[in-house]
Amino acid sequence: MANARWVWIVGYAIVCLAAGAVSTVSKLIIAKPTLQRFTTLRGTAEKTSKYLQDQLVGNSSLLFVERVILVESSVDSFIERLSAFTSCLLFEKFYETSLTIPNNTKLQQLWLRRARKLKRISTQPNTTLETLTIEDCNHRSILATIGNLTQLQRLTVENCGITQLNLELFANHSLLQMVNLKANQIVTISHVGSSHLSLRKLYLDGNLLPYLDLRSLRQMGQLQELSLHRCNLLRLYSSASVTLPALETLMAGHNHLTLVNLLLLDAPNLRMLLLANNRLHKVPSGLNKFTRLDLLDLSRNQLATLDLTVLAGLEHLQSLYVSTNVLTSFTASRNVHLPSLTRLVLKDNLLHELDTFHRWDLPKLAHLTLEGNRFTIVPPVHQRWPNVSLKMANNPLRNDTDARFS
Repeated sequence: MANARWVWIVGYAIVCLAAGAVSTVSKLIIAKPTLQRFTTLRGTAEKTSKYLQDQLVGNSSLLFVERVILVESSVDSFIERLSAFTSCLLFEKFYETSLTIPNNTKLQQLWLRRARKLKRISTQPNTTLETLTIEDCNHRSILATIGNLTQLQRLTVENCGITQLNLELFANHSLLQMVNLKANQIVTISHVGSSHLSLRKLYLDGNLLPYLDLRSLRQMGQLQELSLHRCNLLRLYSSASVTLPALETLMAGHNHLTLVNLLLLDAPNLRMLLLANNRLHKVPSGLNKFTRLDLLDLSRNQLATLDLTVLAGLEHLQSLYVSTNVLTSFTASRNVHLPSLTRLVLKDNLLHELDTFHRWDLPKLAHLTLEGNRFTIVPPVHQRWPNVSLKMANNPLRNDTDARFS
């Protein structure tokens, strides 16, 4: 961030001394082009924050403090004072059980990492905070506390035990573009209400979703990227017609998907569909309507056959990955035209022939990977694509076979 003044507190703990309450803040960082380091600062919140403010030079500064001991002062008071002159504040370790985010100050970015004791957050009306990151906390209802942060653009709440996600909680955040809820325990997603959301990126990786009905995202007309890696998903579908006009990337790898049905999804700008590392036995239904799709990854599933005709109409498809399945047949039941396909990867399957490749109309095919299959002879693909890069290592090729491949 241009003209940013950073305060970086790399962890702290509360201790009590006979003289009164003392907050110990370990490794506080406020950023500067020429990094200034301080080993230990001790004093009240007022004196310590005033000293740090005096160290800041110019509009872009970084200070690093290994340890801050706040005598008879709360961390909330310290944060409020720092927020009066710094735009970025990071706690590498946050040991408090509660936090109050102050009202309108200069603070634009706040990070709380390793906040394992955090159970309560209070927010005052705030029109300056743009980025809020909270990691490793113990506050399952944390999302219900951000309503006063009306200028929030980026929200990260990782590994905080959230079990239910109601997207309506983001309805009042017209500027919110990115929400990262990775590594929580979300089992259901709902949208109770009719509010349209401004979200462009939603990351739900590492949750506990058994299924996702894309209908629950129907009010997210600006959503561009949806990530669902490692969510234990069994089904990805839509129970009714849903339009996501801006969706470009859908990632759902490393799940247990046996069913992906996209027939009722209208996503005219979908460009990347990543479904590797699942349990799919057949190609997802409805793929050929995503005419702008340029990358499809079906690697490491359980596909036994694939007919290229299911992809007919994908004029922008450039890369198709079907590695590490159990393919015994990769065919085309009729002529199929894929004018943009340049890379076809069929590595580590059970293929022994490509008996219908004469029906593949792939004018731009440049890379064909057949490594790790059961070919005993090299298929004569160079007759059709003289310049294709053909990879055939780890096949039981006969000694007398034509070995013209790269």
